[in-house]
Amino acid sequence: MKCYGIERVEERETWELMEPKERDRGRGDGGGESKEEEGVKMRREGESCIVSRQAQAHLGIHIVGGSYGWKIPPNRTFYGEWAKNKTFIVGDKLVFLYTTGMENVIEGSTEEDFKYCNQNDVVDINYAGPTTVELTKPGPHYFYCGVGLHCEDGEKLYINVENKNTNNN
Repeated sequence: MKCYGIERVEERETWELMEPKERDRGRGDGGGESKEEEGVKMRREGESCIVSRQAQAHLGIHIVGGSYGWKIPPNRTFYGEWAKNKTFIVGDKLVFLYTTGMENVIEGSTEEDFKYCNQNDVVDINYAGPTTVELTKPGPHYFYCGVGLHCEDGEKLYINVENKNTNNN
């Protein structure tokens, strides 16, 4: 059983319960388990999937910009506001959802390059969307789009990544 797709649940991104083929099983095709047996099995598998995806949410898979994705934002503070109340920990992953050719993701190395949207000394650049970036070290991380004036228009994200063993108790 696989989990499939993305949907928003309680203001947090998570995965749908089943692949479409699995949802279609048990519609009375004349063989195998009854609809009731198949339904119970699918519910159990779905519950396992929910638990699995909730555990992943604690690992920190962040869809940058939520359902809006990675594109020129409605205002220049959009991505900062999105990140403001989130905690990013070493090992978390950022997922940038965008259309290849329309956007890209640059990881900059300095606050100054980020501030002025410079592409002189980049850590990494990704052109094919969607892009997943694993956060492998603590400290400041700077991401921005290098297409046209997208960065200048606010398509940029600053986050501070904490160590895994940070404990607030």
